[in-house]
Amino acid sequence: MALTAAELYRALHRGSPGDLAFYRQACAGAYHILELGCGYGRLIEALAEPGRSLTGLDRDENLLNLARQTQLEGANYRWLQQDMCPLDLEQRFDRILLAFNTFYCLPQDKKLPLLQGIHRHLKPGGTFVMDAYAVEKSETVGYEQFSPPAPIVTLDLPEGALDVYEESFEDYEQKTIQVTYTFRREGRVVTQQSIEHAYWYSDEFHPALASCGFKEIHQFEGFGTTPTQVVLTARR
Repeated sequence: MALTAAELYRALHRGSPGDLAFYRQACAGAYHILELGCGYGRLIEALAEPGRSLTGLDRDENLLNLARQTQLEGANYRWLQQDMCPLDLEQRFDRILLAFNTFYCLPQDKKLPLLQGIHRHLKPGGTFVMDAYAVEKSETVGYEQFSPPAPIVTLDLPEGALDVYEESFEDYEQKTIQVTYTFRREGRVVTQQSIEHAYWYSDEFHPALASCGFKEIHQFEGFGTTPTQVVLTARR
């Protein structure tokens, strides 16, 4: 039986090396945890422990259904199918997480409103934690760039191996990138998936968080093994 779009997404997008260990440490001692854009529940599953309250929010119901299948006994889960912006959950949290480039899934005009909403939803002293790939200012600002299809990985699946090709179109002026993944089996196209990101430069995060009222803002270069990621923590 062919894999669903959500199952293909889960097979391809597995996070960054070292990210789960980092988020476990960042959530030590936290009881109420919210992950925005939780997808199929990879991070929430890693954070689950008896007595902890975990809320996962995503707009894709099919991904949330995959997340429900991985629930561990003894942990308290809540799955919400909705957009992350505007954020209005009538609850405050010890930690709010925005992992694995999810921040870039929002259009530019919704990024600051989301950060403001996150600040409102944190308990006093609560911490916001996020990561996204690092983008530095380029001399090619104002230009566009197309990267032709190139093989990136072979997925060994029960249904048979799939070769995945990636192509992208980047608009430096708008700070957007459209990425298309083509899944091939024995040279034949099985399906395609596309993701559009609106990114920030690495030096934009700190002032934006400060303008939303966050304190003790710390910015790191990745998880040690993946220095291409921007990792941030900020406290209410």
